[in-house]
Amino acid sequence: MRTLFLGAGQIGRSTAAALVEPPGTVEVPWEDPVAAGAAIEEGVARFLSESDGQPWAVCWSAGKGIVGTPRAAFDVELGHLRRALATVEAAAGPVRAGGRLVLASSAGGLHAGDGAGVVTEASVPTPVSEYGRHKLRQEQLVTGFAAATGVPCLLARISNVYGPGQDMRKPQGFISHMCGAMLRRDGFVLSVPPDTIRDFVFGADVGGRLAAWIDADRTSPPGTAVVKLVVSGRSTTLHEVIAVVRAVVRVPARITIDSLAPGGDQPLRTRFRSTTLPHLDRAAPTTPLPDGVNRTWQHLLRAAAAGPAPRTALG
Repeated sequence: MRTLFLGAGQIGRSTAAALVEPPGTVEVPWEDPVAAGAAIEEGVARFLSESDGQPWAVCWSAGKGIVGTPRAAFDVELGHLRRALATVEAAAGPVRAGGRLVLASSAGGLHAGDGAGVVTEASVPTPVSEYGRHKLRQEQLVTGFAAATGVPCLLARISNVYGPGQDMRKPQGFISHMCGAMLRRDGFVLSVPPDTIRDFVFGADVGGRLAAWIDADRTSPPGTAVVKLVVSGRSTTLHEVIAVVRAVVRVPARITIDSLAPGGDQPLRTRFRSTTLPHLDRAAPTTPLPDGVNRTWQHLLRAAAAGPAPRTALG
């Protein structure tokens, strides 16, 4: 299976590492919207032209936006995805027939308004932030693409990812940033209440499940966009996570709760249970939280010579 990645962040790299065949990537100058669009179109077109009848997959895991990013920036990202899909749609029918597509989406962003209930793949999205609404627009775009082209698509709704390789320049990744603060013997600011519930899933588990769908899953019929929650299924309070990190790292942690931090777009309770495509979960079982925290900590120790991670407030 030939695979092309658009987006080389933690999810993209973890998935690429789990594939049977090494993938290709497109070098995209994301800071220049015009050049980025051209690079995406050219890269996807070249990838498809070189498929030579082989099965192929495109994995979209790109995106710089976070909760709080304005709509205009998300519209640019959506335009890039639309351009990639249009390039696939313009390919000859026999080429499209051998393909599949993965969209890395956000479980938390899409279901932020679900309250205290347990979310499954059958739950209707209830985004409350521009970030969540953007993810819903992406999924709607891919669903229409699947129906128009017959290309099977996976809408991978991923919960809170943590682990080695997280982009420490972004104010995302509670566990990674807490470990980074402890490594620097720095203070850590918590911007939501400590009884906030999250589902933390290890990056390698996410990559293993997405790779299993790309390489081996043949249950998704042509023309459909299948929703899959890529989650740990483990509801954990931030207070419990802090206790695990302290037990693993064994370094004093100075934690401050910022009651004035804006948190209206951050859900306080996110509980997930996946009920579809269970074979993907078996392909990459959930990593125990202490093990995942330890692997994250060891990675940061090895990378310490690269310089200190930026300070940030998280929730």
